[in-house]
Amino acid sequence: MSVTFYKILELKDFASVPEVKKAFKRLSLKYHPDRNPNDKSAEEKFKQINEAYKVLSNEESKANYDARLNSLTTAFVDYYTQQTRNYKNYQEEQKRRAEILRKAEKERFENAKFNIQVSLLCFVGFMYLFILVGSTYDFVSRLYYYKAYCLEKKNADEKAWKALNWALSYDNSYAEAHVLIAKIAVKRPYIGSNVRTNLQAALDLGTPNYLRCIEMRLYTHAKDENYKKLLQDYENLIYLTPQPEAKALAILDTLWATMNSYEAVGNMADICSGAMPQKVEPYLIGSVAYSLAGNKKKAEDRLKAYKKFGAVNYKQLNGLMQNTYYSKGQVALSILLANLLLEKPNPFRAQALCVRAHANSQDNNHEAALTDYDTVIKENPSTDSLYYFRAVSYLTLGKADSACLDWNRALARGYKGRNATLEFFCSPAP
Repeated sequence: MSVTFYKILELKDFASVPEVKKAFKRLSLKYHPDRNPNDKSAEEKFKQINEAYKVLSNEESKANYDARLNSLTTAFVDYYTQQTRNYKNYQEEQKRRAEILRKAEKERFENAKFNIQVSLLCFVGFMYLFILVGSTYDFVSRLYYYKAYCLEKKNADEKAWKALNWALSYDNSYAEAHVLIAKIAVKRPYIGSNVRTNLQAALDLGTPNYLRCIEMRLYTHAKDENYKKLLQDYENLIYLTPQPEAKALAILDTLWATMNSYEAVGNMADICSGAMPQKVEPYLIGSVAYSLAGNKKKAEDRLKAYKKFGAVNYKQLNGLMQNTYYSKGQVALSILLANLLLEKPNPFRAQALCVRAHANSQDNNHEAALTDYDTVIKENPSTDSLYYFRAVSYLTLGKADSACLDWNRALARGYKGRNATLEFFCSPAP
């Protein structure tokens, strides 16, 4: 009942009968059809007013209507109250569920956070343990290396080698240990370590002593007669060394005296002269090496280049001459080097005369040998062996008297050697 009779009469609910009558009079006059001709709404309103008045003007009908109205109002209020209560319960339920979801979400977040923290802590602990163990291994490895280094300095190579093996067992990436074990293996091949493998490992690991590794590997290639790799390492060493002159020449001097391939020595000398064109020594070594290898054209070209630069290293030239004659037994080349050494005054003139005299004597050119022996004996009259060698040349030429004279001079000056031929010819008659 949305519009009650009281509302039609513009009264409050449950108004009294006098109030109803008073309102009826007022509204009936207002909406009477005579006063509102042709107004359907007014006519309809007038009918509603009469109907309301008919019910409410009677005490009995009004009481019945009020009872019905009161029950409807109570039911509506109860319904509204229930709906309000239900809505509040719904809101509370929603809040409770939202709170449960929020707590569950917070709990999930806390669990995830806890799991991340535990995982991170485990990772950090593992890394710390890894670093600690790795640092311990590195420390132990370096202790063994230091021990091996001290032992190697004392030439206790076998003990040093064992210490280095322990060092590499703790840290195989320690480049300096590979370098030192290769160095020991070069000195003591019987120990059994592979020189090239350790040197290559040190180079791969980025050792700061990479030039020393290349130099050691170069000597290993020379020993194994792997001349192709030797030339590669020699070239790398020259171009990687900041000031390569002394190092390159020292290696060239050492290898030229020990290598069996004179052609390879000549190639090394060419590499050296190409990198250091201002140095004359490589030209000389190259000339000697190519001459020994039988390559006369290259030998002559290198000799021309050597003479062209003019600044002769007489000490090195003397060393080459001595090595060529006494070690290599090359007579013709020894005479050539002696002639170069005798072109100008120098401290090695006597050695050059002796070598040339010996070489000429060995080549059966005894007249030239005697000339050199005469000259060097005048400069060094107290050397007993010179008289002996001149006596041999005199005897070969058939000059027995001169030979015996020099033989006796040699003996008088303390010569301890024996020569049956000279002793036979020069012994006094019985």
